Amino acid sequence: MTLSLRELIVRRGHFRLGPVSAAAESRSLVAILGGNGSGKSSLLGALAGSIRAERGEARWRSLDLLAAAPADRAAHACFVPQRPSLDAAFTVRESVELGRYRRPRDPARIDAALSECGMSALAWRRWHDLSEGQRQRAALARALAQHEPGGLMLLDEPFAAMDPASVRQSLAVVRRCVERGATALLATHDLVLAGAADEVWLLRDGALVAAGPCSRILTPSVLESIYGIPFMLVEGLSQRAVALPRWGDDLAPRAPSA
Repeated sequence: MTLSLRELIVRRGHFRLGPVSAAAESRSLVAILGGNGSGKSSLLGALAGSIRAERGEARWRSLDLLAAAPADRAAHACFVPQRPSLDAAFTVRESVELGRYRRPRDPARIDAALSECGMSALAWRRWHDLSEGQRQRAALARALAQHEPGGLMLLDEPFAAMDPASVRQSLAVVRRCVERGATALLATHDLVLAGAADEVWLLRDGALVAAGPCSRILTPSVLESIYGIPFMLVEGLSQRAVALPRWGDDLAPRAPSA
């Protein structure tokens, strides 16, 4: 396995994630689903080195992700946090250049990352002047500037604030990286987006309760056991049927008055 997690435990205050044991292959996009507070960000943060794991093992090929020095981890794994932020008054281009920190400077690579993420026209705009969706696109461009072909991508709800066109473009960026050999872990609440993944990991209350292909995990019965609401299968939203919440009559729009 390219990525291997073994008995991984992460604590954040009173919350405990794990023990989690799972694996992912190269050239795979793994969607991580679960309710609010189920442990998605804790898992990705531990792999990215921003949260300390209590115990267990996380290996990316031969690299121990939990013990690796930041520079060593950054050479193999890029991370897009849930809410990208910068304290300094950087331009978009300068923020993307941070992806090459402690790495060889490569202006052409910065240009390519900005272009792929649709941010070239905003390259000289100040980060603080961007919308939340634009900041997420800039953060993805920064990760792309850092990412080496065949590396690990850790993406924590990276498209949550984007409009549909930007989501489509950004997912295509990630999928191209996967086709070139990357392994991508993508936390999301978007079930349609999860349906475009190769595999799904399902978290509930800090436990990994299911992992496998979308066809086995993204079913009404499995999702109902996690979220506690009814689901239904909808055809044609992607190359496969997608399970979506079945809203009750109490949420239906009012009929127009006569």
